[in-house]
Amino acid sequence: CTNCYFAANNACFLGWSKAQCDSVDLYKWCGDGGSDPSTPSSPKSPPSTNDSYPSSSADTPVTMDTPVTTDTPVTTDTPVTTDTPVTTDTPVTMDTPPPTSGGPQPVNPQCGGCSNCYFAVNNACFLGWSKAQCDSVNEYKWCGDDGSNPSPSPSNAPNPSITSSPKPSTTSSPKPSTTSSPKPSITSSPKPSTTSSPKPSHTCSPKRTPSSNPSTTKQPTLSPATSLKPTPTSPPNTPPSPPGKSGLTNILPKELFLRIFPEALPIYNYENLVAVAEKYPEFANTGNADVDRREVAAFLGQISLESGDLRYVEEINKSTMCQQSPKYPCAAGKQYFGRGPIQLSWNYNYKDFGKAVNLDLVASPELVATDYDLVWWSALWYWNDERWNGNIHKVVGLPGGFAKATFIINGGLECGVNPPNRDSEKSRIASFKKFCELLGVAPGDNLSCQTADFPPKAL
Repeated sequence: CTNCYFAANNACFLGWSKAQCDSVDLYKWCGDGGSDPSTPSSPKSPPSTNDSYPSSSADTPVTMDTPVTTDTPVTTDTPVTTDTPVTTDTPVTMDTPPPTSGGPQPVNPQCGGCSNCYFAVNNACFLGWSKAQCDSVNEYKWCGDDGSNPSPSPSNAPNPSITSSPKPSTTSSPKPSTTSSPKPSITSSPKPSTTSSPKPSHTCSPKRTPSSNPSTTKQPTLSPATSLKPTPTSPPNTPPSPPGKSGLTNILPKELFLRIFPEALPIYNYENLVAVAEKYPEFANTGNADVDRREVAAFLGQISLESGDLRYVEEINKSTMCQQSPKYPCAAGKQYFGRGPIQLSWNYNYKDFGKAVNLDLVASPELVATDYDLVWWSALWYWNDERWNGNIHKVVGLPGGFAKATFIINGGLECGVNPPNRDSEKSRIASFKKFCELLGVAPGDNLSCQTADFPPKAL
């Protein structure tokens, strides 16, 4: 790439200026004679951690400004397919500028100067992809027979999955906010996952700093618990479970779980998920099939973003994440970074979860990422727990319930009229819509928490 390069996806954003490229921490400017890296960088990092903090406590949670770097934003407006991208409906109007005189000039008006896999909305050329990989994403166009950009060897090509590359938000040109988080307000490209090797050298995932807003949560960079070598997989096409049945195993049979998460770490064992879900008999088991399917789709959509499709169990850029108080102490030498499918973070959440499971997780937070029961339990506890800002299980079945769930999980960063991480919420919504389609239920309306209704005036 001789323009703006995103190594995690092996994508070249054509026609960008150096200033635009430098404004996104995950991108690298290669316009001054740079060349394609020999291998793509390691995974982006999924998601945000969910934190909730007691409003009465003196320890205020943290600012809302860290990036979601793995499962980077996808549009909620592009067509849902079961092919792997998490996009739905029609693409949002692009704000990305056309190629400048310094960048590659279009050779084919439909390919924008790209000779590999092209996404016109973002003017992005995904290098090193095969035609089959490109064709698996409806919004991409195969330009391998024309264009001008060289492609690296196919061995470096990522494989399709449900994540997307971060892009800056724009007014007249792509430019994210002054935070280190890529926060696009334009359409994000659905893209394949990358290998789970160590994080990219140029990736940064700043930690939030204390803030008085108890709804804020951190967006972590995650690390794999084991080395993975993703290979192209078939899209989940298992038919929906029979109508009229509730309960997790009826709605999400093992075959469908494995098809949705083909690269899940071994610790994310389906049988353990089922066993832990039985501790919460109301979960996806109201007797209303649509409500219960929608709750499972919401749970999958949220943990998909948080854990990078269950391929990560810990953050890469680890930090202490301690806000010490008499009620919520920290143990010497221990760190409370995000762990598990919902990325439990901060000492106060470890303390509360430990109390629920009768373990001292302040002293042993690592158990959340190493114990096969606790890893799922942390997510289902968070989902069903009575928190200061609501109970996800109780609100997710209500009108606008998915937006309320996102607010409880990561409201400080993704909700309100102008949140720091706009596209992180888009990714959640797109995943939710995709899983609703797989489970045979309508997603409903009012899915976004990026409105004046958030934060709610009264909780």
